[in-house]
Amino acid sequence: MRKKKTGTKKAVGLVRNGGADVQAESEVAPATRRGGAPRRATTAPCQAFRPLALMRQSTFPETQMPQIKKNAKREDRIMMEAIVDANGPEEQAMGWYYYLEDRITFPFRACCSTERAISPLRKGQTVEVTSMASEDECRHEMFVEIPWDDRELAVPLAQIKPDRSADAETKEAVGDWHYWVDRGYEL
Repeated sequence: MRKKKTGTKKAVGLVRNGGADVQAESEVAPATRRGGAPRRATTAPCQAFRPLALMRQSTFPETQMPQIKKNAKREDRIMMEAIVDANGPEEQAMGWYYYLEDRITFPFRACCSTERAISPLRKGQTVEVTSMASEDECRHEMFVEIPWDDRELAVPLAQIKPDRSADAETKEAVGDWHYWVDRGYEL
């Protein structure tokens, strides 16, 4: 007759945390089936898991924007309204897309706050934002459309800020996206 093992063991493994693999330790409790037969041990949730684990941070330091202070109220709103129930980057992108589309009142006037190589806008330039770009354009970053040379052109939402005439909900939604980008989070 074999002795029954009791107590807990330590399990060590790699855990994905904020875009980086980290070695983490967690408790493994012994499990038994009905009748006392041992069951394969499973690990408990790792302490390295963060509530905002879906928010991946850039792994390329040269592409990160300056970090801003954490804003718990804004992070809660993003987590509960923009990316709620998102399982992976594609669902996060669609969550953000519909969050912004529902809250931004189009059209609104905006000012270019930074220059980007992918956009013709210059810092300080004022534009009228007419709509969100298509879902396909917003799979990795949020884009909005502006009139440009007799057509609609998609520019990064992170590049523009609403002017004073925009309503409060529009400013808050755009501010949420800017916060996400400025914290270094990615889709």
